[in-house]
Amino acid sequence: MELYLLRHGLSLANTAKLVTGSKRDPLCAEGRKQAVEASRLLHHFGLDGDDVVRFVSDWERARETAALAAPALHFTTDARLGETGAGIVAEMPLEEFNQTNPAFWTAFSPDRAYPGGESHAQLFARVLAWQKELESTLPPEARVLAVTHAGPVCCLLHAACKVDLTNFPTFLAAHASLTKLEKIEGGPWRLVFFSLSSEMMA
Repeated sequence: MELYLLRHGLSLANTAKLVTGSKRDPLCAEGRKQAVEASRLLHHFGLDGDDVVRFVSDWERARETAALAAPALHFTTDARLGETGAGIVAEMPLEEFNQTNPAFWTAFSPDRAYPGGESHAQLFARVLAWQKELESTLPPEARVLAVTHAGPVCCLLHAACKVDLTNFPTFLAAHASLTKLEKIEGGPWRLVFFSLSSEMMA
């Protein structure tokens, strides 16, 4: 099975440097441009073909990225591909959050939840549950594309590369970049490439 992970383009929350932003957060102008350019990545790897199973997060910035990168293609929305639910601090400036919650990252624990939100351990569990469902419902030769976020991509790579979640986030994919994981039937997932951008294809 081949699993391609496309991170969304740059969003307004990203440019404002918020904790995560909300599900309503759209792409900024640069992010829309990135999403259109990502169509080159999808075409290069044949991800615009009829044999590909496609998913997208329920967050607006991911849905917008999918629509701009592949306007003629169908994506199944799955909330498990959404970014970490940061609760009441989601739209707080990250600098302010770090000042008022200094131990959140300096003494990081995957089990510590955002105020009113979820923990990174919960994020990891829901994203890995989605991946396990792929394994159980799709044929071993399936090719899958998911338009998602930095957090879910990072979780899948932590699992594939056997990096303890206490070191989160070890892998930070660039906006509108593509990452590929592969699973040979009966074997583990392995990382094929990470954070490939359309500029690298020039």
